[in-house]
Amino acid sequence: MKQMWKRVATVAAAGIVAAGLLAGCGQDAQKDSGTKYRVGLVQIVQHPALDEATRGIVDGLAQKGLVEGKDISIDRQNAQGDQSNLDTIVRRFLHDKEQLIFAVATPSAQAVANATAEIPVVGTAITDFVAAKLVQSNEHPGTNVTGTSDAVDIEVQLTALQELMPSLHTLGVVYNTSEINSELQVAALEEAAGAHNIEVKRYAVSSVNDIPQAAGQLVQEAQAVFVPTDNVVASALPALVSAAHAASVPVFGSERAHVQNGAVAALSIDFYTLGVRAGEMGADILLGNAKPETTAVETQREYALVINRAEVAKLGLTLPAGWEERAEWVQ
Repeated sequence: MKQMWKRVATVAAAGIVAAGLLAGCGQDAQKDSGTKYRVGLVQIVQHPALDEATRGIVDGLAQKGLVEGKDISIDRQNAQGDQSNLDTIVRRFLHDKEQLIFAVATPSAQAVANATAEIPVVGTAITDFVAAKLVQSNEHPGTNVTGTSDAVDIEVQLTALQELMPSLHTLGVVYNTSEINSELQVAALEEAAGAHNIEVKRYAVSSVNDIPQAAGQLVQEAQAVFVPTDNVVASALPALVSAAHAASVPVFGSERAHVQNGAVAALSIDFYTLGVRAGEMGADILLGNAKPETTAVETQREYALVINRAEVAKLGLTLPAGWEERAEWVQ
């Protein structure tokens, strides 16, 4: 998929045992690796989109000549959605004096930025760097943080939804209240929906355990469900899709992994590509060719139309003209 990048100018403690385990993992390997550069990489939770972003970071570094194990050592950590794990990981990165830290998703970037104003931080899979208080502005960060944003154009998403469902007038959304990016997306959805004569039914959750109940209520009130780029919801998407299936309510996503996990369709950003660009930005900083404070946050402005063929058939949906030809199909 051809990508067009645009620089964005405006906003659109762990226990002793756990600390000991993390502190002992990987440190000696980095010291003995013989590589010139050492970086930390922390991912907030494991799910396909963020996994792709992490894979992209490694490939982006390699494309700039920093090959893992040869030129650069990468201490990869996953917090598994636990804030205490995240805090412990960040403390270790600081103790090990990593030269740069990659942060995948907003909570990761916030934890690192709150812990250090000196080590360069390159984030990805972050919707709004300014609202998350990571940068002063997207065009001129002015801090030790920069990276790539996964912001999606809500207006474009709603237009596509109405092309597929012309009679759509109630749209449900489930989101995690602990992520500022999710709150921002829902607020943008509500604002844009008015112009489309769509009422938004919002259900807030605080953990994956809340999703089955929220989904069960939501599909009784909405004609369709929209899934934002929310890490908690993505981690429990099968539960949401299952409830929607029982009520014959279509689920629409924001990225490819949502469709692969049962959503009907998505105008998808590409988390791998976001990760590649973040890796390239990190490489430029390590090589002395850039500084985070003057490196603008970047985002994608072209989306891939991804459709789940089985879901379309199951729900009896008729695709708008041109969708069949331009779509990337998921079985």
